[in-house]
Amino acid sequence: YAAMTEAVNFAQRNNLFVIWLGDVIDYGAQNLRCMRLAYDMVCNNQAHMIWGNHERKICRWLGSQGVHRIKLSEANLATVREIQSLNEQRRMRFLSAWHSWESSSTQCVRVNRWLFTHGAATEHMWHSRSHRLQGVCQNMAYFGEVEQMSASRRDGYPQRLWNWVNTVPADHSVVVGHDWLDREHSQPVIKTNADGGRVFCMDTGSSQGGGLSGLIVDTQTDEWEIRSFDP
Repeated sequence: YAAMTEAVNFAQRNNLFVIWLGDVIDYGAQNLRCMRLAYDMVCNNQAHMIWGNHERKICRWLGSQGVHRIKLSEANLATVREIQSLNEQRRMRFLSAWHSWESSSTQCVRVNRWLFTHGAATEHMWHSRSHRLQGVCQNMAYFGEVEQMSASRRDGYPQRLWNWVNTVPADHSVVVGHDWLDREHSQPVIKTNADGGRVFCMDTGSSQGGGLSGLIVDTQTDEWEIRSFDP
């Protein structure tokens, strides 16, 4: 929450619009404050929310009460416990804000030659205006490109593939979160294909031992700068 607040203050000082790349909840100790900060900025037309797989899981949990069990990770449980601790009045206010936040979010958004999504991009996303994607596109947006046949990594997560990077058009850029790639230095990773298409992997492990990173983009000139928002 402190790092998000620093990022918001920086954006407001510099008249920048914020795109949250998803997974602003889970892992940390102030998940509902993080959610509220992101939501308030969306309500004030200062930000857009990309719906990540962690938001999706909490949505499924909220919708499953008394119907069926949802498998929750320790990361999910950090948010669930905060929700369960709310009294009835605060829970109703939370649910109202949550559903509004969900309905105003998308799985991807394009601005000129820049595409923002959570896990991975497909060619279809460059032309999509859908609130939620379908089929393979939806799974790619939430979870990235995953090797279905191989064993999981030592950390329990599936093997990620990056073949989709080759579909990024020349002189275009995709910005994603989702997967913390550089765990040694906690720096964003940039991948480039043979045609000059780029992917900025911005997850640097905030609330998991890393920090929060931001990409400052001028979508008119395509100039960009990476900035750390560690409080």
